[in-house]
Amino acid sequence: MAERQKCPTADPHRGRAAFVEHLPRVLAGRTLDQLGWNSPNGLTLLVPVRAGPEGADDFLLRLGFQFYPDWPPTSRFVNPDTGEYDPGRDLYWLPNVAGDPGFAVHPQYVHGNYTGPLICCSYTAEFYQILHDVKDEHLWDSKRQTFGATISRVQEALRSQYYRGRHSPERPRP
Repeated sequence: MAERQKCPTADPHRGRAAFVEHLPRVLAGRTLDQLGWNSPNGLTLLVPVRAGPEGADDFLLRLGFQFYPDWPPTSRFVNPDTGEYDPGRDLYWLPNVAGDPGFAVHPQYVHGNYTGPLICCSYTAEFYQILHDVKDEHLWDSKRQTFGATISRVQEALRSQYYRGRHSPERPRP
């Protein structure tokens, strides 16, 4: 197991520069519009992802680049109308993934100084913020990985046999 490590101090200027540098590689000749992605500011990327074997459930993944590229982007599922996640009303916008040994979604996680929703996976900064143990081969490798790996891992989990639907079947009222 790798020694427990904390995320470094946020460096928004470096994170923004790395995001801009890596974006063309991740887009692979496509545009943000073609993919339905949106970058509302220099440190945030909103990525629609589909879940289930038929891709029938839509979710919105918000990535933050304040620790990037040393660590993966911060990652959370958000309400597409607000761009935020409220644990009291947004469970519909949270996928339920159970049994995947390398991926979990917690509606509300409390550990040390961390409180909030958690995508528990070594491709998210929050995973390291809670000082999660991780095997060396699963550690984030900033020299060869981009945020595209985070998006791919999330999509893989949502399309796997471990996807169990939404955390709540009821869509919140506006």
